[in-house]
Amino acid sequence: YWYFRSIAYCKKADYKNAQENIVEALKLDNKNKLADEQRLFLKKLTEENTIKRRIDSYERGKRAIKYEMNYLKSSHSKESPTYNILSIDGGGVCGILPALWLSEIEYRTHRPISHLFNMIAGTSAGGIIAAGLSAPSWKMEYNKDMP
Repeated sequence: YWYFRSIAYCKKADYKNAQENIVEALKLDNKNKLADEQRLFLKKLTEENTIKRRIDSYERGKRAIKYEMNYLKSSHSKESPTYNILSIDGGGVCGILPALWLSEIEYRTHRPISHLFNMIAGTSAGGIIAAGLSAPSWKMEYNKDMP
């Protein structure tokens, strides 16, 4: 009974009540494999994959991105025999996927995309993403005296 209640709450996205019910099910029969699997599933849903955790992870990675001048000199110099070009296809809403992938690349390499490629180009939404990636980073400051 408690196991099925937990599944019902889980389908309603009420994970707190689902967790409470699965605990009750395991109190009655602690060797119930299905209830234990449901408990592990709920644990993953509630702890590991929360949106807040993903955003925090992204923000930590964003702060760790380094703009190194030596890397710029070596990757964009004439001595380098290779020329890296990033071409981003557009497609309206489908242009969101390349932006997410590039964000993940920045997070994992700890370098901005503009430091990894010699040239960035794109069409449609990809062009907008390319323009944003190749724009220099600047900080907007608020001044009370200026309109």
